[in-house]
Amino acid sequence: FLGNELKYAESAVESEQALKYQNSPFANQNLGFAYFNTSKFNEAIPYLTTAINSNQFRDGRTEYIRGRCFFQLNQTDKACIDFKKATSMGYPVEMQMMMLCK
Repeated sequence: FLGNELKYAESAVESEQALKYQNSPFANQNLGFAYFNTSKFNEAIPYLTTAINSNQFRDGRTEYIRGRCFFQLNQTDKACIDFKKATSMGYPVEMQMMMLCK
């Protein structure tokens, strides 16, 4: 597990460096994923939101990961919006997550 955490921390640094030169949707997504994978949920959300708003990603994964961030922060309403969007885009969301949503 520690090896993965270091990998994600390195990815975060690389993505932060990339964003200094170009505000890329891919760098935003990668940074959001890296923060998510290191349990920095508040930090992940703005980068994931920027990636989502770029309309470059159509598989629902970014929405799902942002939903998981909201879930971890006890923001169930926002999590459910993202889970439903991810599902509508064809991304597999765990049944237990969807059961939280009315």
